[in-house]
Amino acid sequence: MTPDDRTTRARVRDTAIQVFARDGFSATVRAIAAAAEVSPGLVIHHFGSKAGLEAECDQYVLDTLFDVERDLLTGDGGYREFLDLIRHAEDSGEHVVYMLRAVQQGGATARAFLDRMLAQATEGLRIGVESGQLRPSVDEEGRARYLTTISVGALLLDTVMNPPDDWSDFGSILRGYIDRVGIAGTEMAVHGVMTDASLLDAIVEAQRESAHTRRDTSDQSGDRRVGDEGVDDDQSH
Repeated sequence: MTPDDRTTRARVRDTAIQVFARDGFSATVRAIAAAAEVSPGLVIHHFGSKAGLEAECDQYVLDTLFDVERDLLTGDGGYREFLDLIRHAEDSGEHVVYMLRAVQQGGATARAFLDRMLAQATEGLRIGVESGQLRPSVDEEGRARYLTTISVGALLLDTVMNPPDDWSDFGSILRGYIDRVGIAGTEMAVHGVMTDASLLDAIVEAQRESAHTRRDTSDQSGDRRVGDEGVDDDQSH
């Protein structure tokens, strides 16, 4: 592939991200090609299919968002870096709105995107714990899953409650969300809600008991099946 080909490929990918974020994943290859000022055939030449283009856009968006998260968790700028991110949140608006559109699409597209998000959230939390910026969890996998679904779900609900006038105004969509819940969300992350750990202790114990009961029930069901098979064998003679 020539340098010009690589430049064209990146330009088409970046344009596709914009179009998908603005119009959703129903956007056609023809529409993306027109926005990128290339032929539909050239898009297929570089990406093989619309699905191939979507997959590359997904990975690029997730990698970009993860790079920002990792820099915050491993950098030495502390809160200054976080405040800079908030002040310039519009810079990430396009990729955040793309993420929402991917989830809105539903089906295999949404599941694949969320699976990738979950994997990156798990890695981000691990980095945060190792760097000392995050507390360890009694259920790291569950925490990653919960935070992923909460963050995406909150953004989706916000667009339902506050429908954007213009889906192409990515920065305003993200800025509006941050203005509405940024302080409350940060307070939740820093202080939580409860004044003690009694409820957490209770639910951990309840889930352990539930898991133990399910295992016992499963074992007993297995024993009954073995016994029934033995009776049938005896009666057949």
